[in-house]
Amino acid sequence: APADVTLFGFTGTCLARGKWTGLDPRVTINWQPNDNLLLYAIYAKGRKPGGFNGTGGISAFAITGEDLTLYDQETAQGGEYGVKYTDPSRQFSFAGSVFYNRLSGVQLTRSIPPTAAGQTTTSVAVNSGDAETKGFELEARFSPIRALNVFTGFTYTDARFTRGCDFDFFVLNSGWLQPNFNTANPTAAGLPFCDITGKQLPLASKYIVNGSVNYEPEVAPDVFLLSNVNFSWESKKFVQTDNLVYVPEAVLVNARLGVRQLGATCRLTATGRALL
Repeated sequence: APADVTLFGFTGTCLARGKWTGLDPRVTINWQPNDNLLLYAIYAKGRKPGGFNGTGGISAFAITGEDLTLYDQETAQGGEYGVKYTDPSRQFSFAGSVFYNRLSGVQLTRSIPPTAAGQTTTSVAVNSGDAETKGFELEARFSPIRALNVFTGFTYTDARFTRGCDFDFFVLNSGWLQPNFNTANPTAAGLPFCDITGKQLPLASKYIVNGSVNYEPEVAPDVFLLSNVNFSWESKKFVQTDNLVYVPEAVLVNARLGVRQLGATCRLTATGRALL
């Protein structure tokens, strides 16, 4: 816990110390049975270093009784297996992959209410628990003629907590029966009020679809029309770990139209964003 100390007449607060080290290997295996097909497998480990919340952590201790002046590192390990194919004519290409990652000590933010009049709500970084992400990605490109290029992609991601205790979820479910509830080591009686096991990770859409159509025909000698339409669609995503508030699904469409002359140093284009 943070502690006040006085040295040479000056009073200050001693915070926790932290040090994070480790080895994060990455192994990639590629196999190309022919010029048009590639198979690959990847295994990797990674980490986000821990850090310090400073005065925000001190304020949190006054309210929750937890020492939040320091948060630990977040680590990840997992793999990906995929295939990439391009047909001999180069008119069509395809890529697909499946992935799985195991996360430990997921770093998220927690809001801390003011402890005195005149103060404002602040936020601190905390380790919310462990999680796993798994899913697959598909991409395809099609160019039936030189001037036309069509792309589409689809991603499915299942990102859920496998273990965790959320303080705000506890307050909501219990009516704050225990103000000094420790989410790092919850009591057996308090765990049901804060357990986020199985909840989806915040700000992670389960489904994403995107695509584009790019058409650049020659409309006059050495003059090309530039036209592009691209879109993206994302399913709803939750704002917080309790999965009670979410951002609804969203569709975004952009377009661009212009002309360019072969060998010229400039081009003229008009762009429209968020058309839908």
